[in-house]
Formats: sequence, C-alpha cells, structure tokens
Amino acid sequence: MRALVGAATALLLLLAGPALGRPMRLPGAVQSTISVNSDATLKAALVPANAGKIILVAPGNYDTISCPDFPNDHTVWAPAITVAAADAANPPLVSGIVINNGTTACGGIVFRGLKVQTAANSATFPQSILLSASRNVVLDSLEVVDVNQASPTFLGILVGSSNDVSIQNNRIHNIAGGLIASGPSTVGSGVNHLRVTHNVITDTAVNDFMQFEQVHDLLVDSNYLTRIFPGQDVHPDSVQVFAVHGPSDYITITNNTMVRGTGGVPQGIPFMGNESTSIFSATASGNTLTVNCGAGACDPIHVGDLLAGAGVPFGTYITAMPGDGTTSGNYTVSQSLSIATSTTLGTVRWPYYNVTVTGNQSYGSQNNGVTCGGCVNATVTGNTAQAYDDGFATNINRQMGYNVNYSGNFSTGFQDIVPQSTGTWGNSTPNLSTCHLCGPPQP
Repeated sequence: MRALVGAATALLLLLAGPALGRPMRLPGAVQSTISVNSDATLKAALVPANAGKIILVAPGNYDTISCPDFPNDHTVWAPAITVAAADAANPPLVSGIVINNGTTACGGIVFRGLKVQTAANSATFPQSILLSASRNVVLDSLEVVDVNQASPTFLGILVGSSNDVSIQNNRIHNIAGGLIASGPSTVGSGVNHLRVTHNVITDTAVNDFMQFEQVHDLLVDSNYLTRIFPGQDVHPDSVQVFAVHGPSDYITITNNTMVRGTGGVPQGIPFMGNESTSIFSATASGNTLTVNCGAGACDPIHVGDLLAGAGVPFGTYITAMPGDGTTSGNYTVSQSLSIATSTTLGTVRWPYYNVTVTGNQSYGSQNNGVTCGGCVNATVTGNTAQAYDDGFATNINRQMGYNVNYSGNFSTGFQDIVPQSTGTWGNSTPNLSTCHLCGPPQP
C-alpha cells in the first residue's frame, strides 16, 4: 500500500543530492562530553562539534534538530558524534530530526534515547524523522510518536538517497506509517547499506509498517509489528518491498514478527513487481530492445524489469526511448544485452535480486503471509504464516521468479500462484491450523 509514497518520493526527489560519495570530513578529533538543557545550548554544542563528541540532552522540550544546525551543512563526522538523552527514564522531547542538505552528504551522527513527537513542521516535512542525502546515521532507542495519537497524520521515518543508515531499538507508535526507505528514480541512486533491527512498530494508521524501494544491501531483522488501522479501501502491509522506480538487491528479511492483534488485516512480507502496466512482449538484439506494451504505455520501469529478467548486469540503463504514452517502440540501452537476435523475453518482471527471507512469523495477515514475487536468486525458508479463525486466509505464496527456493516453511496455506521458472517449492500442503488471536506478545 502506497498512500504516502507518492508525496514521500516526490519530497525525496526534491531534497536528495547527487554527491553521496564525498569523502568524510573530520572536523577535529578531540572527543568530549557536554551537557545541554535548551535549544540555544544544544545548537552551540553542535556548532562547532568535534568528531566523537557526546552531547547529553537534559529533559525538556526542544525544536527540530537539523543539518543546518551543524558547523557546515555537508559535515560527516568520523568518528560520529552522539546526541543522547541525559536521563534515559525521562527523555527530552524533540519536535523532529531532519538530516538533509539537498546537494551534499550530511551525517556521522547518532541519536539515542530521545522522544520525537512532531507537530509544528507538517507543512514542510510530513514525517517525524527525515534522512535524505545523509551518510552514517544511527537512530537508536528513540520513541517516535505523532502529537495527535488518536488521529495521526505523520509518517515516522523517511529515508532517501542515503548511505550507511542504522535504525535500531526504536519504538514507533500511534503514527500514520512506520518507515519508508526509497530512492528516487535516477540511475545509480537509492538507499545503500540500510539496517532496520529490533524495532517495535505499533498502532499505525493509513500506511504500512515498513516499506522499501530501490534499496541496496538491506537487513530487516528481529522487528515486532502489530496493530494497524488502515483507511477505507486501503490494504496495508507489514514489510513490503516494491519496484515502481527501480529494483532492489541483497535483501535479507529475517526473524521478524508480525501480529495482527486487534487491528486491521495487513499483509505480511509481500515482494511485489512494479505493480504497473504489464509488458506483453519484447525482443532484444545488441543494444536495442523492442517492446510491445499492448494497451498500456511503455516506460523505463517496465524496460528495466525486462533487462533484469534477461539476466543483464545491474547498472545497465536506458539511453534512448520512444515517447511517453506509446504502446511499442525501440529502447537503446547502455551496453550490449548479449541476447540472441529476436529473443522473446515475454512478461518477465523480476526486480529483486539475492533475497533471503528466513525465520519470520506472520499471524493473522491477509493472503500474503510471505510472498517472494519477482525475486531472483532467493531463499525462503523457516517462515511461519498462520491464519486467524475469522476467515481471512494467510498463505505462503510462490509467484514468478528465477531460482527461488522454498523449504521448511509452516503455514495454514500454500499457493503456487505463478509457477517459478526455476527453483524448488518444498511445501505444498498446509501444516498449521487456524488460531484465535495468536502470536507472541508485544515486547
């Protein structure tokens, strides 16, 4: 479900900069600890801040902490500085965290033990925490919550075009959506080296618990997700990976627990194709791909899926294409496709590469307890998908992919929706019964 994705992606396209590969800047190497108790003293501690500095923030209310508060807005500290609660039992209340500079990387900072409750900056940033064009950022042991807990409108965390981000040990609750990580639709961009571990996300409205697109080297491990309250005609997802703007690769989703509880009925872990117009046929020769999109419009996303399905190395991109709205045409790509002349590629749509989905538990989800549709070189093993006793099916599904191997899974239902091109199914007979509001308790 992508109710907030359009606005979030548009925002990231405006904010994200191209220079994520800049060398890290070292504004000093003297480590120190300083205590602050006001916006003025916090800002003074950040400007200047020596690498490795620890800033302890006293209880109280604080404005949004943002990259322009730093000594210069393209600083990446090494070692990182730390902004932490001075009293873990009485955390400071921060109105937002914005690590973004628009043109150059910003980061090298750890936020630990703060409470982030956004209210005032909704017109500019509709999320509590924004990381865009950032590097080496850790969000640790934060509480993230909307100021209007009964009718939340803020997304919890939005990450775009950033490198080396860890989101760990946080409690995100009473929020419009938990986490979105998405790269803009440009060649070679995305979110790289993202770790999402040991978080608890509960009581979300409107949007998914977690949503990923155009992410490279992703670990989602040991998170607990429960109670989602979607709007009308919205189907939410627990951990969704999709590909509207581009593929993702090196994805590991392991040991997560998704419990419907008393909330709405989410899906579990669905890997979805580009969820857009189907390509009916295509042929390739050298650097030219001829596409027939039938009644739909050809676009670079569909062609990218075809390139992926043909085994073309990641990074091949389109250099020329027909006009928008056409139903067929020739695309020129950046390197030879090494495919026999007039090879028919068909409706190949495989946007996820090198995927591991293991040890996850999904209780009371709708249909897609675990689905690895569009995966290439994937292992789906040791997962549990169990339906509640209220009529909603919870299955482990197999859809089109390449070399996707299922084994050792447990579920109230298995569906071979679209046969694999290669790979092993391993399970076909239900091996669990339905249950009533089952699932491990919230930690």
